[in-house]
Amino acid sequence: MKNFASLRALRVEPKIKARQGNRQKDCLFSFCPKPGGQTEFYNLVMSSSFPRAVDLIGGIGSGKSYAGAWYACMKAKQDPQSRGLISANEYGQLEQSTIIALAEFCDRFGVPLSPVAETPEETARLIASRRLCTIYNAPVLVLSANKFGGTTTRAKQGARGLQIRWAWLDEWAYADKSAWETLNGRLGRGEGSIPGQAVITSSINRNHPFNWVYETFSDPDRREELKKLYVAIRCLTADNDSLDPDYLRSLETSYTPELAALELRGEYVATTEGLIFRYFQRTQHLDGGMAYNPKLPLHLSFDFNHSPACAIASQVYGDTVFILKEWYLLNSDTFELAKAVVKWVKERQPVPTRILVYGDASGSAKTANSKTTNWAIVIKELEGLRWLQQWGSSNPSVTDSIHSCNALFHQNRVFIHPDCKELVKDLESLKFDKNGNIDKSDLMRSHLGDCLRYMLHTLFPLPDAHRQWREGVATWG
Repeated sequence: MKNFASLRALRVEPKIKARQGNRQKDCLFSFCPKPGGQTEFYNLVMSSSFPRAVDLIGGIGSGKSYAGAWYACMKAKQDPQSRGLISANEYGQLEQSTIIALAEFCDRFGVPLSPVAETPEETARLIASRRLCTIYNAPVLVLSANKFGGTTTRAKQGARGLQIRWAWLDEWAYADKSAWETLNGRLGRGEGSIPGQAVITSSINRNHPFNWVYETFSDPDRREELKKLYVAIRCLTADNDSLDPDYLRSLETSYTPELAALELRGEYVATTEGLIFRYFQRTQHLDGGMAYNPKLPLHLSFDFNHSPACAIASQVYGDTVFILKEWYLLNSDTFELAKAVVKWVKERQPVPTRILVYGDASGSAKTANSKTTNWAIVIKELEGLRWLQQWGSSNPSVTDSIHSCNALFHQNRVFIHPDCKELVKDLESLKFDKNGNIDKSDLMRSHLGDCLRYMLHTLFPLPDAHRQWREGVATWG
């Protein structure tokens, strides 16, 4: 008796053959891009100067996935010997969206795709389950981003063994940076002649807009060589002239201005919905013109951790705080952090004659593995400098310190040097958890935000906010 798989094959294969028989002839080159970003992307693909990777930033309904499907078909037709990759942030995205877009595109333009089933949805399920398809005669792997950013050693080793020449990465703005780093190392390997290249078709990550995708493809301060390798193109929702104008208007009216910029125009803005530091705006509060002033006291704030170990340095002009520098040391400790901070302080000319030190009060506690406290390490490193203790016996209320920070940002009394990129990430990404506390599920985030809270709340607390915490903490070192 035939097994279940054989019976299933008997049911599916006739449908596949019938569908293939009804397919029109290959007319891929009749594809006509929409105006705007899709046309810019089309011209770049057809040119001889395609960069290492392109981020096609698309609004809702802008046709970014359609453009991604066209790109995959073009690469497969260009060189069937070059193995490709089609990927999405999650497996469900692959099955329910990305491969459906590919199947519909291939059906419309007569592009040979295998396997196929009776409907695009069935084709997507079939390809996603097999994790492999062919476009023309080119082999194409079909994997989720988790394959490249897996947490297990086995998963990471498996991804590192892949060899691919090109990749279409759908909605990878929501993938981990580690997935991109692993994949980027696989591009351009294996048989074939296509140089390593990739296309990301994605909306902006609304939870973390200024993440690795922004840093790699859109940050104006990235190195010049990176600007040549990694290029961003915006596809506006309004560019798609096939959309109903009433539908467009309904989208625009249903979104806040921030979400409309993100979801419809592909613009990088920080959404304030649910954010802790909701009044911080990089367009308003970043200032690259600030510099150390030897006539003013220097303010240092520490947060003790293994990776990252963090600190910030600032100065106060009247009632305004200027953040000059950050320290964000990975795989480090308090010894290295204290040395790095004090080294920078001593390099200021002249050396500041008055230093105020803030930070995590729990740094005074001893651990089971050490009789030396974090603050004792910092104090020893500060020997020879004139400094004033500003941390208390306990940390301030999280709520009070957040209110103090937001009040200062709202009043435009805090400015941050653009080089403090990790601090800016904290300010633009930290949110409350379901219990109303700072969400610290991402172990790499919140530490510089804590440094800022400790310092700003001590300097300029809201009226009557934990006044007792501030009394009696001034002690000369």
